[in-house]
Amino acid sequence: IRRPPRSTLFPYTTLFRSLYEAVIEKSLKPKEIEQNFKKIHEYSFNSSRRMMSTLVQGEGKITLFAKGSPNAIISKCALDQTKKDLLFKNIDEMAKNGLRVLGFAHRDFETIPENLRSENIEENLVFDGFCGIEDEIHPEVKGAIEYCHKAGIKVIMITGDYEITADSTAKKIGLSPDGQFRMISGDQLSAMEDLALRENLLHPVVFYETDPSEKLRIVETLQKMGLVVAVTGDGVNDALALKKADIGVAMGISGTDVAKEAADMVLLDDNFSTIVNAIKEGRLIWDNLKKFIFYIFSSNAGEFMTVFFGTIFGLPLPILAVQVLSVDLGTDVLPSLALTAENNKKSLLEGPRKQKENLLDINILYRLLFVGIIMGGGATLNFWLINGFGSIGTDLYYKATGATFATLVICQVVNIFEVRGGLKNIKAFFFSNKYLLLSVIAEILILIAVIYFPPIQNFLSTKALSLLQWIPILSVGLVFLISEELWKYYDQHFKPSIDNKKAVL
Repeated sequence: IRRPPRSTLFPYTTLFRSLYEAVIEKSLKPKEIEQNFKKIHEYSFNSSRRMMSTLVQGEGKITLFAKGSPNAIISKCALDQTKKDLLFKNIDEMAKNGLRVLGFAHRDFETIPENLRSENIEENLVFDGFCGIEDEIHPEVKGAIEYCHKAGIKVIMITGDYEITADSTAKKIGLSPDGQFRMISGDQLSAMEDLALRENLLHPVVFYETDPSEKLRIVETLQKMGLVVAVTGDGVNDALALKKADIGVAMGISGTDVAKEAADMVLLDDNFSTIVNAIKEGRLIWDNLKKFIFYIFSSNAGEFMTVFFGTIFGLPLPILAVQVLSVDLGTDVLPSLALTAENNKKSLLEGPRKQKENLLDINILYRLLFVGIIMGGGATLNFWLINGFGSIGTDLYYKATGATFATLVICQVVNIFEVRGGLKNIKAFFFSNKYLLLSVIAEILILIAVIYFPPIQNFLSTKALSLLQWIPILSVGLVFLISEELWKYYDQHFKPSIDNKKAVL
């Protein structure tokens, strides 16, 4: 039986819907069967029994119908060992193909038994057969698992299925990059000490035939290990783990109401790859936001240090207020907006992210100070080279403020290049984000207009610069580029590494 992704025929679990639709395909009429058989008692499924049964009255007799795990059903049937071995062989063959196998059996009674306890009723059953239910794996899932491996996200498979079925499914989805993973049953897990469980969780692992309490224990252990845990599930049995997880993700189509209420997020398409796509989008937004904030703040740091250095060295004001505004609202606007259109998928695969990461931490503040000193120091130096300690209001003074303005803009052109990845990512700078390249061209054109276009010169109090005066301006940009590359080299090779915590799905 192939489990359908969605059904409008029956508003129950997908497993029940699969059986229901299979009965319809056999030209049977479930509604008539329900009318002809009156339910007397139901023995519900639980993780310890691994089966359920229903006692009904119809066609002049009392019958118990049972379904569940093949092991549980066969253990309740009156079969010799040879017959059992043959059945288990067939079950294993089906499970190797990734089928979820269900066993079926029944028992007839002449009258309603006086003792309705399951131990008395579910014995000496007549084995009817079994069926295999195929859970179709979305084609995107394998690629999503591969992304998780590259992005430092550990995927753990927890299922109530038969061992061979779980093993086959894990291999199909590529749970482990090398195809090797540990198989741990629910019974083994319940007898396992916490220290041994932690050791197993460090490796690719599949937990099979587990119950809700064991799933909850796995989540709690992962959290004690300092990991951020996301749990997916669709059944009532998943509710505890979904509630305990840092991020509970329920299935919107096949999920029960209990699972949806316990979860933090509901998937409308029941597709694992949707979770991974959400992680990608989240990382992309976070990365772009960090780039945007650093670029804007670095410009402010450069302007602040320019005024600071000019003040402590007793120079006339190196840059005017209107020129500061023209940097913030003119030349910086387009590149900063272009950063929000970044889609550098390669950076999304650079291993795990820190469990807690701030947009402005102490390391970023140190770097902003470093950038501000280079930009502000260079701009102040270029102002002094042209004007020295001359008076405010002269043509030489306005030429010097123009040099200050030009130095800050050139440094910001270099800065957008460095924020984008620097020399190691030079190809992507020119080809992966056309808006960024166009914004840099526009920034340079605005700079030329500010320095050489008379109406704007008069408005911003600048004067044209000679070709010789551009040499120190461009030299500061080169020094800024070299200093940023050296900072990155130190950050990558000499700075103490941080123990990043992996997210777990």
